[in-house]
Amino acid sequence: MERESEERIKKYIGYVEKVLAEIKGKYKGKVEKLIELAESYMKDAKYYLSKGNSITSTSCIAYAEGLLDALRLLGFVDFEWRSREPTVIVGGVFDLLHPGHIYFLKEARKLGRLVVVVASDETVRISKGREPIFNQDQRAEIVGSLVYVDKVIKGGRTIDIKSVIERVKPEVIVIGPDQDKLESIIKDIIKSMGIDVKIYRIREKVPMCSSSIIARKLMSGPL
Repeated sequence: MERESEERIKKYIGYVEKVLAEIKGKYKGKVEKLIELAESYMKDAKYYLSKGNSITSTSCIAYAEGLLDALRLLGFVDFEWRSREPTVIVGGVFDLLHPGHIYFLKEARKLGRLVVVVASDETVRISKGREPIFNQDQRAEIVGSLVYVDKVIKGGRTIDIKSVIERVKPEVIVIGPDQDKLESIIKDIIKSMGIDVKIYRIREKVPMCSSSIIARKLMSGPL
């Protein structure tokens, strides 16, 4: 897992480094200063990766990418990300994290840069008919600590798939084996938006791994 994480971060750094090489020296003033700051973050990412600190390295390169993206979106610099991994999005409650969740996120990460939407406490109450065991902030922190996850977004009080798609702009949306209804809803939303987003279903399940099964075992006594 550590080697897989290291290789992924190296690729991430490489994408940012190529853009910096392309735009460095072309701009002046405050824009130049921000480009230099992005370069500094990129160098920090390399340093921390060399020391085996993948989490800090990822944070640094994400800062660099964010600065460059902001400059590009505001029209201050002109570049295109080359050979960039597609953005993949998944959503879920992720309460009582278990091997089934890990498998799902691992498989989703193979398709590209993984963004995870963690459902709100209100959504859990509506969809599960119970209070979450861990609140949204706690669940988001746990999911965000996983090596397969690049970014975590906290879902709103109500489920708004369209706004999430507009915000994240994914190339791929990944769903689980038991989400037939959700797949149909997402297809309709994508069609109404007139965009090209692939829906990928992970069909295999990890036996005896679901939050409800684990919760029942916990309630029944010692495991």
